[in-house]
Amino acid sequence: MARRMATPALRLPYPGEVLQFIRQSRVWKSVFRYGYPSDRRTRIMTVGKNVFLHLHPDLVPRGAIRVTYTWCLGGLSFMMFLILTVTGVLLMYYYVPSVTRA
Repeated sequence: MARRMATPALRLPYPGEVLQFIRQSRVWKSVFRYGYPSDRRTRIMTVGKNVFLHLHPDLVPRGAIRVTYTWCLGGLSFMMFLILTVTGVLLMYYYVPSVTRA
């Protein structure tokens, strides 16, 4: 007969341990790279490096803005947005929702 091994009792972590584990994780450190800003230099570093406060990189490599890499998708999406807005305004003024004019 096989002998059963005793399973160790699971201990629930304290709230402080969970918070410490989260703050020590790589994800937390990659999102919040600097602590609470206390002076002008750390405020600038926080804004410059924080994921939520800074959407664009400080330096863009030259190859990242090539037309063959971007395919002008930002400009195309902006143009399509303008076309959608203009046609929506025109429809707002000239469209009559009636059976006879359909």
